[in-house]
Amino acid sequence: MPQSEFSANKSPAGPAGARADAPGAAPVGARRRKWLRVVMPMLVMGVLGGAVMLLWAQQSARQRQDADWLRQRMAQRLSLRGMDLLEAEVGRASQLAAEFARGRVKDPRKFQDAVEQSVKRSEAALSAGWIARGGMCEYIWTRGEEKTLLKGADLKQNAFFSAAMSRAQADKMPRMVSVDRKGSRAELVLLAPAVSGEGTSAAYIGCIAERLDLAVALKSLLRSEEEGQCDVEIADRGQAVFRAGEPIPAGDPLAEHSTVRIWNRTFQLRARPTAALLAMDRGAAPEWILWAGLPVSVVISLAMWWALGTRARAAAEVRWQLEAMEALTRTAGAVSTELAAGKGALDALAESARKLLGMKIACISLVYVEENKIELVARAGLDRSQRTVFTLDEGKGTMACFNSGKVMIVQNTRKDPRVNAAMLGGIYGVEAVLIVPLAVAGRTIGVLYMGSDKPRAFSQTDVRLAVVLGSQAAVFLANLRLVQEKDAAMKGQEKLSAQREALYQIASEIFRSDDVGQSLRELADAAPAVLGVDICVVTLRTGNGTQVQVYAVTGDAAGLRGETFDIAGTPAEIAWSTKAPVIVEDGPADARLHPGMRHRLHVGSVMFMPLLRGERTPMGLMAFIRHATGTFSREQQELASALAARASTAIEKAKLYGSAKRLAQSQTTLLRELNHRVKNNLASIVTLLTMNRPRMPHEAKRWLDRVTGRVATMARTHDLFIGGTSSVPLEDLVAKLLPSLSVVKPALAQVRTDLGGAADVRLGTDRAVSLAMVLNELCWNALEHGVGDQGLLEIRARRAGEGRMVVEVEDDGGRRRELEARLAAASR
Repeated sequence: MPQSEFSANKSPAGPAGARADAPGAAPVGARRRKWLRVVMPMLVMGVLGGAVMLLWAQQSARQRQDADWLRQRMAQRLSLRGMDLLEAEVGRASQLAAEFARGRVKDPRKFQDAVEQSVKRSEAALSAGWIARGGMCEYIWTRGEEKTLLKGADLKQNAFFSAAMSRAQADKMPRMVSVDRKGSRAELVLLAPAVSGEGTSAAYIGCIAERLDLAVALKSLLRSEEEGQCDVEIADRGQAVFRAGEPIPAGDPLAEHSTVRIWNRTFQLRARPTAALLAMDRGAAPEWILWAGLPVSVVISLAMWWALGTRARAAAEVRWQLEAMEALTRTAGAVSTELAAGKGALDALAESARKLLGMKIACISLVYVEENKIELVARAGLDRSQRTVFTLDEGKGTMACFNSGKVMIVQNTRKDPRVNAAMLGGIYGVEAVLIVPLAVAGRTIGVLYMGSDKPRAFSQTDVRLAVVLGSQAAVFLANLRLVQEKDAAMKGQEKLSAQREALYQIASEIFRSDDVGQSLRELADAAPAVLGVDICVVTLRTGNGTQVQVYAVTGDAAGLRGETFDIAGTPAEIAWSTKAPVIVEDGPADARLHPGMRHRLHVGSVMFMPLLRGERTPMGLMAFIRHATGTFSREQQELASALAARASTAIEKAKLYGSAKRLAQSQTTLLRELNHRVKNNLASIVTLLTMNRPRMPHEAKRWLDRVTGRVATMARTHDLFIGGTSSVPLEDLVAKLLPSLSVVKPALAQVRTDLGGAADVRLGTDRAVSLAMVLNELCWNALEHGVGDQGLLEIRARRAGEGRMVVEVEDDGGRRRELEARLAAASR
């Protein structure tokens, strides 16, 4: 355990080697902890050992129960399966007897087929025969090479068969005659009576005799996955007739007994799990519990003994750390309340660090790489007369920590080449050092330097405490810097807000005004307050040369507004040609400036900003003039660039607005004149068509009236556009159309209009003329062919959505003509 620097009875600033857990510091508590370290592990080992033995006994008993249950389950399963197999085999004889009873088997050939159909799925059947009611065996079937002497024999003469057949005839139930063991084969002889009819009228007509190989019948008793897992034996009257696996003694305690009854015979079935199955099912759990549990109990007890010792040492370490943290908290509180105290608060922090870690000296240094110096801003344990500024080469260890940004630990300065041992030992008497980097916002600005007068191994706790102290020092320095930066930032923010507000006001005024001259004058008057200059001059190019004219100047300084200057060979021409700002820091000493502007405006320094069109071609210059010499800040250059951009936009906007206005007026005049001339020409055509008409047939006169009406409709439509408007409402268009229908309209006929919500739809020239012509044709045809002398013609219109309009013309005959048209671009 690392050596502590604090005493249990003193403050953390006490001498090294007096921690609270030092020998003899608390003898009563130490003896109690030692007793617990011995008794508790022994108690835990006893409890765990007892638990292991109890678990072993329970597991052994459970495995014995599992073995008993396994035997019972196996015997029951095999018994049911054996019964099903035997019933399936003997059931075939009963099925064959039923075939005889129903009269389906009448001759040897059919008997042969019936037997083969009955036993073809079983290899256990050896032979089968039909025994008539009188006892004669009439038909016989055998498998393969099997021979029989029953065919043609009178079984009534056989006492064994005679008794069995008599019993089967009387009971009308199948019977097992015999179960014989012949070598490796156990034969089973069955008699199945054939009974015709039911109830009291049932008549015995004979029986089926079948001989089976019991071993073959029961060969599927054990499934493939069960082979090798159990021994099975079936006995009849004490004699084994089937066996799978090893013989099972009658008194075997591991065997389970059950019975299988088929017809009039009962079989005994014995089943026993093999030793391999019992070993596999039981496993080695009890042995593992016994042989692994006890060593684990011992290991856990030893681990507990070690953990209790470690916990005691950690508790002592924690007590010391708490005392150190209390002192650190007091130091941090004192520092935080003295942020304005400057170096005094830093000195207090350095003194606290020296005492907390039991060091001889503690220093807080700032590193100035550009100035090649290291300055001690706070120190503790050093003589005030000693120097506080060093070069980077002298502070070898300080620079190594500063550059790496990591804590540097030097246990012996005489043996570590990373530090200046001669300086540390000769001037300060330091033999071991701990250096912690101080970082603010991710950038290292200095170090916390602590030195001991003897070689020393620093513990991890010492390093962590030093890092915390370094964090406190970095926070203190950061707070001081933040206070200073906050004040500067607030002033800068206030200035920037005022400049942006003024810039916004200038931009708003520029874009609200249609007079480019007025906009530029307002810009020139407001720019000095925004940029911190004295005069702003706006000039525009007068031709293709280097002549510029002053369009605006702050307050009309020196009466320059309206004057023309040649900027050839001046910095203004450089800004013009390069399309980039040009700054003249010393105007009186720069002979390139235009002499008239330099003297009349008292130019000390000037910044020229080009005014560029959208295609990046220059159209003028802005000059920001100060009476004092000096450079322009980046912020001033950015604001000047923004003002120049807004001035360029204002100039282009004004020019575009003027051009668009003149073009619109010219187009309006031309359109009005065009519509007037078209209307006059069409009216002249109508006059020519109606003057001095010769006599002509009625049909020709009607055709000429139709043509005249069409031309008159076009003339009236163009008359609507003579006022200079680019579109007309549908209501006015229909009103102009109705007079042309008087030629064909009967005197008493009526024309009614219902334009509804489409009355205010506005149509351009092309759509208005087209609609008027089509509507004229529809109305003319309706009046001529569909409306009687006192009829009614209705013209209706409605909006159809998606920029469409529907016009309907309906006469009193119920005929309706519908016209759909898209609305004009100028429609509402």
